Amino acid sequence: MKRPRSRRRGFIIGLAVAMSFAMLLLALAMSSSSFAILRASTRQIVEDRTQAAADAGLEVGLAQLQTNSSYAGNTTKTLLGDGPETYRVQVLRSPSLLPNGQPIPSDCSYVIGIGERAGVTTASSVALIRPPGSVKGLDAIFADKIAITALSIVNSFDSRVSYTARTRNANVVTNSTDPGSVMVGLLCSVFGTVQVGPGGKVESGPVNPLSVTAFSDFTVWHNLLSQITTTTTMTSTKSVPPVILPANPTGGTNLNILTNTTLVPGTYGNLACAVACNINLQGGATYVFDNLSLTALCSLKVVGTEPVKVYVKSRADLLGAITVNQGRAPSLLQIYMGDGSTYTQSGASFVDAVIYGPEATVVTDLATTLYGAIVANNVTMLGASIVNYDEALKDFVLSSTASQVLFRQRFGQAP
Repeated sequence: MKRPRSRRRGFIIGLAVAMSFAMLLLALAMSSSSFAILRASTRQIVEDRTQAAADAGLEVGLAQLQTNSSYAGNTTKTLLGDGPETYRVQVLRSPSLLPNGQPIPSDCSYVIGIGERAGVTTASSVALIRPPGSVKGLDAIFADKIAITALSIVNSFDSRVSYTARTRNANVVTNSTDPGSVMVGLLCSVFGTVQVGPGGKVESGPVNPLSVTAFSDFTVWHNLLSQITTTTTMTSTKSVPPVILPANPTGGTNLNILTNTTLVPGTYGNLACAVACNINLQGGATYVFDNLSLTALCSLKVVGTEPVKVYVKSRADLLGAITVNQGRAPSLLQIYMGDGSTYTQSGASFVDAVIYGPEATVVTDLATTLYGAIVANNVTMLGASIVNYDEALKDFVLSSTASQVLFRQRFGQAP
C-alpha cells in the first residue's frame, strides 16, 4: 500500500529542517570555538607584551643601580615601544621585606619592574641585587669545600717583615655548615683557625690531634695526627665580590712562548710556555687569557711595583718547577679565575700571588708552594703542597665594578 504523496513530502521537509538545524548548531559551535581561540590568543599576546614591559622596567632599574647605588626607582609610567603597555620601577631596601616575609639584606636592593596595560598591573619582574662595592681582607683559604690532604700544610708569614719566618696565623674559612665541608687529612696541618658558617658544628676548645671526626656530623673533619690550632663558627656568612671578566667579543691571539718575552697588556686566546724562558708582565697592566699554561721551568715576573691583574676564563695550569712572581709581595700579582674555571699548580712550582675565583676550582699538588691567598668554590690540596698566607693581605681590598644579581623572578601580579 503506497503512502500518500503529501505525507512523503512532509517527511522530507522535516528531515531537511532537522539537518539544517543540526548544521546551524555545528556552525555556531565552530564559531564559538574560533572566537574562544581568538580571545585566548589575544589575551596571551597582551600578557606577553605586559610581561615584556615588566622585564624592561627591571632592566632599567638594574642599569640605573649599576651607576647609582642610591637609585630609588621611577614612578612615572613609561611606554613600551608604541604602547599601550607601560612600565615603572620600584626599589625597596632594608627594613622592607621580601615577598616570602624575609627582610631584605642591608647591603642589597630589591628591584621591581611593573608592567601595566590600561592602568591595571598585570605583570612584574623582580631581582635582588648587591650593588658594586668592596670587601677588605683575605683569608688563607676561603671556599665552600676545602680538602687539605696528603701531608699538606697551611701556614702564614708577613711579606712586610720576613719571607722565612712563619707566624702560624692562617685562617681557613667556609660559609658552609655541611658535614665535612673542611677536611684535614692524616699528618696535615692548619696553623690557624678553621671558621665555618653560622650553625655549623665544630669541636669546642683546642683540637686533639689524637681524635678523629671524619665521617661524622661535624663541619670540620680531621684525621689522626692532623693539626688545627682551633675551630669556630662565624656569626654571619662572608661575602666576596664575583669575578667580572673583561669583555672579549672578538677573541684573541694564541701565543706559544719560546724565548724571553715582555708581554704587551691586552686580551689573548691561549698562552703556552713549555721551555725554560722568562715572561715579563708590565706593572699596573691587565691581561686576559682564555687559557694559561706554564710548564718546564718557565718563569712569570712582574716588572715594576704596581699590581698586575691576570684574568683567566677557563684553565690555568702552572706545572713543572715553574716560578711566578717569586720572592715578591703576592698582592703584586692577582690571578682572577672565571666562573667554572680551574686553577692547577703542581710539580714543585713556586707562586707568589692572590688566586681569586669564587666560582672556580683550585688544585695544588706534588710539593708545590703558594705564597698568598686563595678564594674559590672548591679547594683541594694534595701531595705535600703548601699554602703560606701573607698577613699583609688583611689590608687587601676586593672591589667589584658590577652589581651582583642574587636572584630574579617573574610574577603574574605585583609581588
